[in-house]
Amino acid sequence: LYERRWASYLAKTHQNVTHTLEEQVDIDGSIKLLDVSAGTGSISKSLSKTSLSLDTVVFNDPDTEMLSGGRKQMIREAFDTRTRFSHHVAEDLRIEDESFDIILSSNAFHRYSDQNKFLMEAYRCLKPEGYLLVQDWNNDSWFRPIFWMINQFESKLCAISLSDLKRRAANTGFAPIICKRWSWRYWLFYTCVFQKSLSNI
Repeated sequence: LYERRWASYLAKTHQNVTHTLEEQVDIDGSIKLLDVSAGTGSISKSLSKTSLSLDTVVFNDPDTEMLSGGRKQMIREAFDTRTRFSHHVAEDLRIEDESFDIILSSNAFHRYSDQNKFLMEAYRCLKPEGYLLVQDWNNDSWFRPIFWMINQFESKLCAISLSDLKRRAANTGFAPIICKRWSWRYWLFYTCVFQKSLSNI
């Protein structure tokens, strides 16, 4: 039901994530990737078609029912034995330090209860010079009243602006690789790729 209702939205945002990764990520050798808020894992199809040398892909989501719903599809259509699953909140991933080359958060940052803590967790879990991709609603300009209306129906959401995300990421120790603002229908987004700065390691 979730994927049918949001099919066009997910297709557009997933396409943008994978295209941005292919353009901006420069890693030699095999890649270990963590999708922090995988939901049903529908992005697995797009990831499996990229030119990235993905060795291990971990789909994480605290909603076990949502993730298990797409589990068979993810294994069958995408990564087979390279696929792993976990069920932790984004602010407390419970994985070893410097474990991943890429961490991505797509369509979920506005749901995190402590966004700064997530950024610190991502920094901790990334290998030196690893990449963090964050794509979410850009709470700026004409999208502000739209987000206000969304929040009347679903409270506790916290969409922030692109400039706010860049500031928070810099304070955590990330260096920006690219940050772009884009729109689709009545949604305003940002897609940012940050790199774990060696100067802070």
